[in-house]
Amino acid sequence: MGETVKLSDARIQRLIAKERNFTLHDRLEIIEVIGELLSTVICRYKSLATKGRIELSVTPYAHPIIPLLLDIKSTHEAMPGAPLPELDTYPGGEERAKWHIKQGLVTFKRFFGFIPEGCWPAEGAISTPTLKIIQEAGFSWTATGGQVLHNSLSLSGLGSDIGVHHPFQVKGTKIPSLKIRETER
Repeated sequence: MGETVKLSDARIQRLIAKERNFTLHDRLEIIEVIGELLSTVICRYKSLATKGRIELSVTPYAHPIIPLLLDIKSTHEAMPGAPLPELDTYPGGEERAKWHIKQGLVTFKRFFGFIPEGCWPAEGAISTPTLKIIQEAGFSWTATGGQVLHNSLSLSGLGSDIGVHHPFQVKGTKIPSLKIRETER
């Protein structure tokens, strides 16, 4: 539970004070609190985004790994020697990738009432072809993890010790900003 809930919800305060030997009723009470909290997440995020307090991004619908839809062999960029299916290309890969991005936007707009500026691909999986499709969808930024950046920089011969606390732009794409989430290596 978050600090606000711990400080403001009498049920949670009672359970924290109890410390152990929780009954079925106690457990159901926690589930009730969690349900109440989850039922307000979208409204809270929508309100915060509308006020400019947070920025929301979208992930393509159903969480596909878009670089694999576009080029199965791109697996070897991250995992050399990994076994691959006996396919040259994923059937309808580019069309499917575009569909997942579009459906992600449709779903996002249904819940939040606006189209986000950013796309955070599933697992932070990016590639130059993926960035081009994200750009075509109209996003102004995308994001990935620090490990993806460091692996890419190492493969390119640029070294992997470049800091992540600034936006990047990938050659051959027009996405103005690639944001990096710091991750442990």
